[in-house]
Amino acid sequence: MNPIFQGTVKDGKIKLYNLESYKEYLLTIDGDVEVIVRKPIKRKTNPQLRYLFGVVYKMISEHTGMDIEEVDMAMKMMFALNTDTAIPTVKLKRNMSTTEVMEFTERTKRWAAEDLGLYIPEPNEVETRE
Repeated sequence: MNPIFQGTVKDGKIKLYNLESYKEYLLTIDGDVEVIVRKPIKRKTNPQLRYLFGVVYKMISEHTGMDIEEVDMAMKMMFALNTDTAIPTVKLKRNMSTTEVMEFTERTKRWAAEDLGLYIPEPNEVETRE
């Protein structure tokens, strides 16, 4: 596992938030390295997952008689399947960005509307528990 050190760039200079940890880590390695600088990936949020599981999946579950775990697996097989590898894999939501979870949720809702005739309300139209 490789640590990620976060910081900010201004005027072409990087300032790490935890410079001491970075320096300590450098002392543990020797030889060639790679340095990758990128904008941070915004990971999915708890409200997104509460809406997906507590509203979208719950409504599909109630409509189909499947349990929520079955609905989750079916939706991942339909909308998060990666067939670009020798062995097909399912992209896990824990590795998805906020945008990817939003797109996944929208595709699931669209499928529910088209194939099941099921209207699923928007997040601002329902209350999800904290």
